[in-house]
Amino acid sequence: MSDVSISDLSLQEAQGLYRAGRLPEAARLFHEILRNNPRHFEALNTLGMIYFGTGQFEQAQHLIGEALRIDPLNIMGLCVRGIALLLLKRHEAAIQCFDRAISIKPDFVEALVNRATALLELRRVDEALAGFEQVLSIEPHHAISWNNRGNAFFDSHRCEDAVKSYDMALAVQPDFPEARSNRRRALDLLRGSNSRYGDSANAKGVLLMREGRFEEAIISFDEALKAALCKAGHCPASAVFKDHSHMSLVFSPNTADNSVTGPILKWMKSVK
Repeated sequence: MSDVSISDLSLQEAQGLYRAGRLPEAARLFHEILRNNPRHFEALNTLGMIYFGTGQFEQAQHLIGEALRIDPLNIMGLCVRGIALLLLKRHEAAIQCFDRAISIKPDFVEALVNRATALLELRRVDEALAGFEQVLSIEPHHAISWNNRGNAFFDSHRCEDAVKSYDMALAVQPDFPEARSNRRRALDLLRGSNSRYGDSANAKGVLLMREGRFEEAIISFDEALKAALCKAGHCPASAVFKDHSHMSLVFSPNTADNSVTGPILKWMKSVK
């Protein structure tokens, strides 16, 4: 029997194992094929898909990338490699993959929505919103895009618009726990922004803190704190110190009253 026929038989067996969900056995056979022929497209591509499906994203993107050297027009490979790179937080490389897929098939929804998601993670919110709008113009019942559009509005502090998008996601897919959780989060902030302590500055501070933008969050919390103090008839001029991170001092009962937050702390200790 020739080497070619042996290779063909191995490929057929590997593909059968893959379709049957016997992934470790399939992977072993694909590796054997690649030892004999490192540029075997089917082995590279399918082995990459196996690694992707088992959460081994670095190996997945590498193998699919090698397959794309052989067939650069494989749009599914471009999309899956882009998603793997996105999950590895290599956003720019992911966007390049999605762009290549979209250049081949402009209405490729999976590439479009994941490209917009990558832009959102890079905090390029306006571009992300435009991307989700493009997806929804092609497929209006795409629940993930409605949800991610809501996330883009949430990240830009537009909670009312975020709630509307989450509502659309849930209208399309009622059993969408992430959209339901996101909707609750946005509503909580909207309710908080109308409470006696939590004005818009406080809500903004919560958002910034969740984004890891702690210095900006401190400034917003300072503004909210000053507003609350003034509303209670105690409006110290020293409430905001933008060049000094002092929120932990404000809430520490052992802080000396001669600190920069002393006037605020003294008043807070006196209030029952």
